Amino acid sequence: MKSYLKTKDFAFSQEEFELLYDEGRDMLVTRPQPEQLGGYYKSDAYISHTDANKTLIDKLYQTVKKINLLTKAMLVNQYAKENRTLLDVGAGTGDFLLVVENKGWNIEGVEPNH
Repeated sequence: MKSYLKTKDFAFSQEEFELLYDEGRDMLVTRPQPEQLGGYYKSDAYISHTDANKTLIDKLYQTVKKINLLTKAMLVNQYAKENRTLLDVGAGTGDFLLVVENKGWNIEGVEPNH
């Protein structure tokens, strides 16, 4: 695996992480992999797991999120064959699942943090 990116959890733990590119699976892998994910999401400021719409930043985030969700739904629709079933691992608030469900998909989601 090749080093793709080094980063830091600025919001919570201040831990440093590296994303490695796994060519065989064509995906990124986090190293080190956290053993307990829940602690990384406990902050009230973790906007992607809320539907906050009070501040200007919240409103901007929600607008960008809506555009992003619609774009992702169009992308998966391009590759859909006859069976339009989607499993979202790391579903967060489930917003993406709701968007694709409204486009006729059978959906299921899992959020490891809950």
